[in-house]
Amino acid sequence: TLLLTGSNEKLLRVFDLGKPDADPKEFAGHTSNIKASLFSLDGKRIFSASDDKTVRVWDVDSRQEIKQLPFASAPTSLNLSPNGKTVIVTFGQNIAFYNAETLEEVKKFSCEAP
Repeated sequence: TLLLTGSNEKLLRVFDLGKPDADPKEFAGHTSNIKASLFSLDGKRIFSASDDKTVRVWDVDSRQEIKQLPFASAPTSLNLSPNGKTVIVTFGQNIAFYNAETLEEVKKFSCEAP
């Protein structure tokens, strides 16, 4: 069983709970606090959202960043659809849906407050 954490240290860490004495795998690249992180359904990629106004995708095996999505404001939430095909990001007064494989925007809504 793996545990994924994101931190104010700007690092993602993956802990193998079956090996409590092992050091975690670390992923570095964000330039501000990490607000949310999650695994893809197959466990091969990690999605992370940060105050640096980006969502990043990481390869678990190589620990390398695969792709980066910039935003006008810091993402406030990050979710994966139940089928794993869509990444949902909220930022500012917007909610956006991305293809989880290509990270191409599928749809975006603006939810302006009255």
